[in-house]
Amino acid sequence: LPTPIKYYNPDIRDAYREVEQFSAHKLLHMLPEALRPSFDPLLREDYDPGLRTLVKAADKLSAHIKCVEELGQGNREHANRLFSQNLVLLAIIGLTITALVLVFLEPFALLLGAEEETLGYTMSYLRGLAPFAICFIVSYNLEILVKTDGRPMLAILTVCIGCLTNCVLDYVAIFVLNWGAWGAAFATGLSQLLTCIIYITHFFGKHTTFHLVRFRPEGSIYRRLIPIGLADGVTEL
Repeated sequence: LPTPIKYYNPDIRDAYREVEQFSAHKLLHMLPEALRPSFDPLLREDYDPGLRTLVKAADKLSAHIKCVEELGQGNREHANRLFSQNLVLLAIIGLTITALVLVFLEPFALLLGAEEETLGYTMSYLRGLAPFAICFIVSYNLEILVKTDGRPMLAILTVCIGCLTNCVLDYVAIFVLNWGAWGAAFATGLSQLLTCIIYITHFFGKHTTFHLVRFRPEGSIYRRLIPIGLADGVTEL
């Protein structure tokens, strides 16, 4: 079990320790009786603290070696190709949504629950927001990847920056420039564009696991991914 999950909360940690203790007991009784006294302190971790430190260090070193082996088997190149492919696919989906919303503006407004009194406002809002569909989709995806890449604080700060920017731009668009519902949507889109730029900039840096590379489309991966994300997609819809 990965260490971050194992120590996520006390309940998981205690449950995992119980499994370890049970496993140690079973392993001990699988040994010949003559060997049990020698292995019993080791399985119960009842030995010299200095030796315990060496064991823990060896454990971390073995984990590091495993990671190096995985990266050396071409997994990084494959991950980069999938990362690049997904980014392009999300951009295409975002542009498609933008085109569909702008062409079928009124049907989409009605689909979202607009009534006669609010139809005009809803259409104006969608007209201002639709051009930024690609920014919303890409930034949501990259936020998860930034966290996966070991930069959760960057993800949190970027979200906060986007929220604050949205508040400021909304005020300017509505109360200073008097752009109404369209201005509010346009301001929201601009703030999302900013967060998208910050995330993308991270992946152009040197200290990142994922990089944009040339790729050959690999459609088979989506047969496994689509069922996984379908439930969340329906919920969001």
